Amino acid sequence: MEAHLPAHDVPVSRNRMTRVALGASLLAIVGLTLLPSHDAKIEPMWRCLVCGEHGVADVIRNIALFLPFGVVLGFAHTRLWRALVIGAILSTAIELAQLWIPGRDSSVSDVMANTLGTTIGCMLPGAWNRMLRLDDRQIARLTIVAAGLVCGITAGTGFLLRPAFPRSVYYGMWTPDLGHLERYRGVVLDAQLGPMTIPSARLDSAPAVARLLTAGAPLRVHALAGPSVPRLAALVSVYDDSQREIFLLGPDREDLVFRYRTRSTAWRFEQPDLRVSGALAGVRSGDTLHVTVWRDSAGYCLARNAFLACRLGFTAGRGWSLLLFPQGLPRWLMGILDASWIAALLVPVGFCARRRSIAWAGAALLAGLVVAPALAGLRPSPAGEWLAAMAGVLIGMRLRKVALGTVAGVLQGPAGYSP
Repeated sequence: MEAHLPAHDVPVSRNRMTRVALGASLLAIVGLTLLPSHDAKIEPMWRCLVCGEHGVADVIRNIALFLPFGVVLGFAHTRLWRALVIGAILSTAIELAQLWIPGRDSSVSDVMANTLGTTIGCMLPGAWNRMLRLDDRQIARLTIVAAGLVCGITAGTGFLLRPAFPRSVYYGMWTPDLGHLERYRGVVLDAQLGPMTIPSARLDSAPAVARLLTAGAPLRVHALAGPSVPRLAALVSVYDDSQREIFLLGPDREDLVFRYRTRSTAWRFEQPDLRVSGALAGVRSGDTLHVTVWRDSAGYCLARNAFLACRLGFTAGRGWSLLLFPQGLPRWLMGILDASWIAALLVPVGFCARRRSIAWAGAALLAGLVVAPALAGLRPSPAGEWLAAMAGVLIGMRLRKVALGTVAGVLQGPAGYSP
């Protein structure tokens, strides 16, 4: 005998799910904004909209942080203007509280971004419901837009991760004490970039350094190792007269890290690096180090004495690192994040795909993982990213089936209600 829930139990169950989702989103916001941080605290930024050297990435992160909260408000049938007010009040309260929390910074930019995230999130359930009612021709157009978005994001990732060296005065630095990095206690004996010597002094030709770095010329460093460091330090680096990092080669515990200035830095996104895990394993203080970094047709190579790692570089999956890049993540976790990013990009394509537009899903896979990365200078997508892309399409298709059976009913709400 089949059991049926009483009609009045359905809204009760939905209200319970809404409360749970609301609590979870608020808990995430509080945990990510009100816990103390080890970063150096600066003065509150009340006069800028895009603040700091990673200001654009920070704005996008703040929008994304409040987006789930806004989605829950949308499913709870909150009016748009009320969601805007709620988001603004919550964000303002958080920014005021951060004035007394170690390592936290307050800014009017955060309030505006958080409020925008809440507002956009509140609009999404209604937009999703309307999208479910589109006819085949409209869905085909939407699939094309989703496929184009995948290509645009992967191409933009490659554009932002291209080298970009300013025209200024350059200074070579051997084991410098930079303040924001650990001090390395090793001794540099010699450093060369291609045919050019990199002394610990002002460099004679900044344009020549920029050309050699862009061409992937070998950087060779001969040094005596120092004690292991708990976080990133500079073995050899070049900065300009505006204190902008041009490139850095240095240790981070047992890892070797190489990074160079990219367009992402100039556009106020995050700056990812190239890291070889375990490249310094077994090295003792006083050991001789011969480190070489160069680029060939397959990507960057890094050699330390007899140790060699090649095919280093950025793929389309590394787009997430432009928004958030915690240093020192293990390689396996980086791979999971790369795959998750690609899967997330392809979910909308799968959600929109129909029999008449399934070809566009395939085109998005090829263009987003083959054509756009090749044109933008990214490394070819590995097998893991291809599998993640296909999984993203399948997840999107599955979500649409679930949505057709549930979301429309949830958004219908009480009798006579129209969101």
